[in-house]
Amino acid sequence: MITLSEYLGFIFIEITNARVMADKESARIAEMYSQNPLFEKFSVPRFKIPEMELSIPVVISGAKYSSTLEFTENKEGFIQQIKNELSISIKKLMIKRKLQFSLKEFKDPIIFKPLSESQKGRIKAQDNTEDVDFVEFYQALKTNPSPDRHDEIVTIHYSNLFTKLLEEKKMGKDYNELYPKNELMQESLQNVNKYVESKTIVQRNKIDNLLVNPETNVIREEASDLSVFNIKAKITEEGIFVKTVRDKTSNKVISAEVDFD
Repeated sequence: MITLSEYLGFIFIEITNARVMADKESARIAEMYSQNPLFEKFSVPRFKIPEMELSIPVVISGAKYSSTLEFTENKEGFIQQIKNELSISIKKLMIKRKLQFSLKEFKDPIIFKPLSESQKGRIKAQDNTEDVDFVEFYQALKTNPSPDRHDEIVTIHYSNLFTKLLEEKKMGKDYNELYPKNELMQESLQNVNKYVESKTIVQRNKIDNLLVNPETNVIREEASDLSVFNIKAKITEEGIFVKTVRDKTSNKVISAEVDFD
């Protein structure tokens, strides 16, 4: 398989080489005519093709394309999701530590202060110091140049939030005793990674190269109406002339001018 541009480029190069071969032959004949008193009165045969139309069947065998990914979650939804995940982890730690809560407290322990109505829809780091780390986490994902590679960003920022919450709740010692291999944080981290991945979607696709197969036997035997298409190209002949002016004494080029035919 080759790219369509490589295939067409090769065809055009071959046509140009054919013209070069024809011109070389015309030059050889011109030299021969000049040396023969009889031939020198004849015009030198030379063919010129002002236009050429090509119809080239090819099989589409594949394509190389690139996708543009983007983390599409909004800031408020992201912060709430991360807080929920942290709250679930703290609940699991409390259960394992066998703390005595009433049923109400056990079902809905207040880990984070809920937002007031005026705060909903607008979380600003400068106004709410409690959410600075969450906003930084969100911005890191939003500005990530490689959205498909978010694991490192999630690990760094979420681990920081997880550790700070344990310190705030004074549960670091209990956590280390109950989860000596850091199992709870790793489990929670995996959940966050899955969440971020679910919110990282393809915004657009772009075809970089169209791959074709020009083999005639494949086109004849294996191709279908959907996979074969004809390239119709019209080639217009164009020549380049370089006009030079030389010094009569030294024969050096004084000036050069390029014209297109």
